[in-house]
Amino acid sequence: MVDKTETETDDDIEISTVVHDIEDDDPDDAVVINTPPIEAHEWTVTDTDTVANTNPEYPDESTVIVVAFLSTLTQASAYSDWGGTTPIELPADCQTYAFPRGRLCRVGTYSQQLDQHRHQENQSNFETDVSDQQQQQQTQNEDKDEDEHEDKSSDIPPVERLTTGQQDLRERLSDRSEVVVEGDPDDQTSAVLVVNKLGEEYRITADGTVSEGPVANRLAEVAQEYLCGDAQTESWISQTNHHVASIRGGLTEILRWLFYDCDCADSLFCFFTHHSKAPVEVHHLFHRNYTPDGIRDCPT
Repeated sequence: MVDKTETETDDDIEISTVVHDIEDDDPDDAVVINTPPIEAHEWTVTDTDTVANTNPEYPDESTVIVVAFLSTLTQASAYSDWGGTTPIELPADCQTYAFPRGRLCRVGTYSQQLDQHRHQENQSNFETDVSDQQQQQQTQNEDKDEDEHEDKSSDIPPVERLTTGQQDLRERLSDRSEVVVEGDPDDQTSAVLVVNKLGEEYRITADGTVSEGPVANRLAEVAQEYLCGDAQTESWISQTNHHVASIRGGLTEILRWLFYDCDCADSLFCFFTHHSKAPVEVHHLFHRNYTPDGIRDCPT
């Protein structure tokens, strides 16, 4: 058991001594900043409590020790030049705590801890500076790589940057107009077609955008035929297939009624059974309804 009674030992605590709270399992470094000539039962910490009231296991007449945590003290600008030779006047310009003398034990001096703290701070600042320099160098390297990539892209002749659609469009427009190929200033990997129409110059980008002018809309329509992209092409194919299916269905219905004209049944059957490319619906129609004895299920 710890003896709570204060005794005169070599473990004297004075101004600038670094101490630990013996009742804290993981204590922080604290610095003694004042030792007022007042006993614990006389030093108030709140309106109703004293140091003795909040520390009942220690004698009421214990010496009061006022401390500030080292981390707090080193960050307080008011005490940046404090050397620890004189007490800090109370109330202090930083958070302080009052303890009975017997609750504290000496672990070092303020000057020692301050030197260590400054060394750690300098080391941390050095590591931060190194990290910042590395980050800056990495950013510079990335910018350099990007610039080199852009330079390489800009070295490609504009005509070689044309897409297949642009090449076809260029050939189409060249029949009636002068077409010049230039690099796209907004994209080092693309090219634009420059077309002269009625004394006006029109620029057509890879996505079909046309600069303003009297015939810009007409040029845009032509450009879209070549630069509309896969999505529009698939849409056109889908619409075409739909129309073909509709026509095919209509023809099949017409053949159905012709088929049910029994006078035509034999000739129609011979024709379609010998033409394998006839719509499959027609083949099914004949196989379901035609028999040597005539037509089944003829509509009325």
